Amino acid sequence: MQTINSNRMTTTSIKRQLLFQTISLLTFLLFFSGTNKNYASLEISIKDCRSNKLEYLDELFIIKDNKRIKSLKPEHNYIQTLTKLDLGTYFLEYKSLFGKTEKKKVTISQFKKYSVDLCMDYINYSKETYKPIIDQLQEKENYKILMSSQGCFHSSADTLIIFRVNNTYSATWKTKKKNLTKSDIEAIRHFEIELNYMNVDACTTTDTYTIIYKNKTKKIEDGSCDWNGDNYLEKKLFGTP
Repeated sequence: MQTINSNRMTTTSIKRQLLFQTISLLTFLLFFSGTNKNYASLEISIKDCRSNKLEYLDELFIIKDNKRIKSLKPEHNYIQTLTKLDLGTYFLEYKSLFGKTEKKKVTISQFKKYSVDLCMDYINYSKETYKPIIDQLQEKENYKILMSSQGCFHSSADTLIIFRVNNTYSATWKTKKKNLTKSDIEAIRHFEIELNYMNVDACTTTDTYTIIYKNKTKKIEDGSCDWNGDNYLEKKLFGTP
């Protein structure tokens, strides 16, 4: 009897030990899998994509499922990294240098490192309702864009004149002249659209643009220190000065 009881106690003890080991193993596996969950990350470069120059941004919102899940204050920290991202579609909401609220879509489909450029100079031209002067120009007409810049230690002035003759567009800038290609016309069109969003700001330099067409004059001042629309337009039309 003692031998039988002893065997029963040994068997029961072994079962209890195996059960304890099983529970311990399951607990460890659950903990391990929970602490090693896969995530993605996203590196955001805040820049002026015309020049690849890193740019200041006051505030950036991260949106998922139509909700703002995070708010960042990048300011002069031009590279921002988001970690522990689940799979899904995200939107980066920010204000461009034109003062327009823009959203950049980012799709996270794998658990890996992603990177994206946030272009402060972005504008969706196709949604703009303003009709540029170059698209209003009639046969044998021209219009002028007077450009001047005034700062603490400099001042300058230039004039761009755009002509339409025999359904061909041409331009003069300083001593330079050329017939405009479709790409050139598109650059001027974009320049005019962007110009309408400029206004006086806190910069020590003020760029003034005066558009003259059919005896009508429109004056716009840019104090952003960021847009530099005339410089970029000259490079596109005539190359680097």
